[in-house]
Amino acid sequence: MSATAMRILQLCLSICVVILLCDRGKTSNTTTLRSRKPTIGPVFLTVSQIPNQPNVMQVLIRFAGPPDTLVYADFNKYLNKVQVSGGDFVSVVDLEEGNDKLVLNLESEASSERVIFRVRPVIGSYKINPNCNVDVTSYNVGEITTYTIVVSECPGEETEGGWKEWGLLDQLFKGVKQIPSEYYLTIKENQQSTLGNVTTVSFNRSSVMDNNIDLNLYFYYSTDSQDTLVPYIEWVLFLEKIHFDVL
Repeated sequence: MSATAMRILQLCLSICVVILLCDRGKTSNTTTLRSRKPTIGPVFLTVSQIPNQPNVMQVLIRFAGPPDTLVYADFNKYLNKVQVSGGDFVSVVDLEEGNDKLVLNLESEASSERVIFRVRPVIGSYKINPNCNVDVTSYNVGEITTYTIVVSECPGEETEGGWKEWGLLDQLFKGVKQIPSEYYLTIKENQQSTLGNVTTVSFNRSSVMDNNIDLNLYFYYSTDSQDTLVPYIEWVLFLEKIHFDVL
């Protein structure tokens, strides 16, 4: 049995034990949502000077990823991409000298992933490789939905600075008013186990729906290093989105 298959089996058995001990008599449903490394990446960046334009640089982004991956600059400027030999995609964007706030965003709906990074106007090259293994399992017991996220096999040497932080991001709104997460979510982070670093989040789906709560759940890991070409990198996995249209 492969290491990945064994990891899934151990995780499912652990969840089943919890369900049997704590929720006897209730209908349960367990689903493995993913057990793999990110599908976006590695990403190769090259910043170079544009001839005859001393104050403008060009950022070339070459990356592996699902075909539906979209590329944005500063979250709202869509960049075209072309596929090159080997199957990678390439996009380019101009970067003016003195602009330390350019943010690039690669996002795939198919894999529910996003990679965000900031680029400084410094000539050079950089490799980003979101290479942590992330296992996500969800299970439902009655009205309670629980996500279990396990981070393992997370070498940092391929991304300068290493991966320094991971955890859960949540956004809850009722209309335009933001709601504290503790009203609806039960979160346990950075639990160590033989499987890796474990995060769990639970919520009562009926309670969220009945109260018209907009809910977004994400899991992320990130790194920052102010001395590099790319001072901040974040990989995000979308877990849950519940949204009510405002009439």
